[in-house]
Amino acid sequence: MVWASTPNAGSMGDLTEQCDLMSAGGTYEAVVMDESGASVGHATCNGFETAGWNANTQAGPLARFVAAHQQALLQQQATVAASAGQAQQVTGAQQALETDLTTLQRANSALTSSKSLTGAVNQMKSDYAQEQADYAREQHDSCPAAAGDATTVGQDSATVGSDLNTLTGDVENLQVGGIQSVQTVVSNVNSDLSSLQSLHAASTVNPASAIATGNTALASAWNSIAAALVVVLLAAALITIWYRGTYHVWPGQAAGSRVHWCGRDYENDQGPASAETLRQAKAGSTLPLRVAGGYPPLGPRQQMLAVSMAGQPAAFPPRCS
Repeated sequence: MVWASTPNAGSMGDLTEQCDLMSAGGTYEAVVMDESGASVGHATCNGFETAGWNANTQAGPLARFVAAHQQALLQQQATVAASAGQAQQVTGAQQALETDLTTLQRANSALTSSKSLTGAVNQMKSDYAQEQADYAREQHDSCPAAAGDATTVGQDSATVGSDLNTLTGDVENLQVGGIQSVQTVVSNVNSDLSSLQSLHAASTVNPASAIATGNTALASAWNSIAAALVVVLLAAALITIWYRGTYHVWPGQAAGSRVHWCGRDYENDQGPASAETLRQAKAGSTLPLRVAGGYPPLGPRQQMLAVSMAGQPAAFPPRCS
């Protein structure tokens, strides 16, 4: 016989044994279960004892059965709770995997369709070709046309330099943006798969295709970056060598003892350390001087002073100021 303060209690796990008693003849056993510290259970036990029932010094058969039944119920509840928790974890991992796969597909598409490096490389090639064409024209023209050609070549050089900076920036953007984005999402997808594996659950979607596409896009992007860097280094070397051979100074340096103007090389008669303004040069010379342009194209630009003949610049500049 089991006596409880709530005979239809929702859970045996909420009850504790209040007393285990045997009848006077040892024929019957009574086990009273109630919430811990409840007065009803205590009163019931006292009633049995008043009626001549004696408390068992060791758990009787019914008490052992009730304890085993209660333990089985607790284990069952724990198993159900654990299964529900695992099912919730599996559902969360599946949802995370699906979300990350969608993100990976977008990142793959963005990385694959990126044409910034190709556009920047083609633009730099075009500007470099224009610079060489203008330089060739400057070599064949005579003054005063060559003076304007020289200015154009200087502008072309600056444009190619800007293209190099743009291309370098595009490489950095591709590394920080597209490549890192795909790498991060691929890592997230692999983490989701590991979570499902640890939960002994199979994925409801197949991520192999998206991961393979991502790896292909990454390889292609790295190849594009490598090719772009080769172009950058080669272009920088060619431009630097050409600039040095043409203007006799490195890009960023001021005019030296020799200057290139109107398709010819001239001695800078005042020397690089003796720059003069047009007013100072006129004060010390009887020649009709005028400002022919700025020199060198890439570097601290100085005024190029040339002799004017009948309103036209002469075939040579006497000095840089």
